[in-house]
Amino acid sequence: FDSLHLETKLCQIMKSSSDGLPLAIFFIFFVGNHCEGDYVAKSITDEVGEGNYTYFTLNHPGRLDLVLSSVEGDADLYVSSELDHPTYMFEEHSLSSATCGEDVIELTTSMRRPIHIAVYGHPRYQRSVYTLDVVVVEIIDQDYFAESDEASSDNRRSRKAVKEEAEDSESFETSFLSVLWPILRGILEILIDVL
Repeated sequence: FDSLHLETKLCQIMKSSSDGLPLAIFFIFFVGNHCEGDYVAKSITDEVGEGNYTYFTLNHPGRLDLVLSSVEGDADLYVSSELDHPTYMFEEHSLSSATCGEDVIELTTSMRRPIHIAVYGHPRYQRSVYTLDVVVVEIIDQDYFAESDEASSDNRRSRKAVKEEAEDSESFETSFLSVLWPILRGILEILIDVL
């Protein structure tokens, strides 16, 4: 039972009866927002001319992946948190991905916001059509470079206590959702089969 089939069934329920509307709204807003895993927060499809740049600014906090897929031509990705208009010059960007295929840049939680993004159209192609996805990464990795060397031990202890409290609440929420999700999914499957 795949999610596309479930989404199609929910749309059918919403169109066919007013009784299915609260169920669909519940699923989309409650269950859909609490499922585990990465998700695309923003997707942009655009084009850029040869040797030109298209610029974006990203303020979204947290661990993110920028995924640039060239649909036509070859677009490359350049990122900076210091310069408003990063370029392909080494001193004018912090991170880059300039492959012939899919370009991916991982942004850590410690990278200063806003993040300035440049999509560059390779000069070999008159125009490059691309899709840029901002993927929110739900799995939080330890960023060992996030703390400065000047932080005091008291400050570190208080951060550790706050982190432990957050992990405890996340652990409870994750365990609660891991129990609740299969039950809700089973109920939804039964309701969809009945309707």
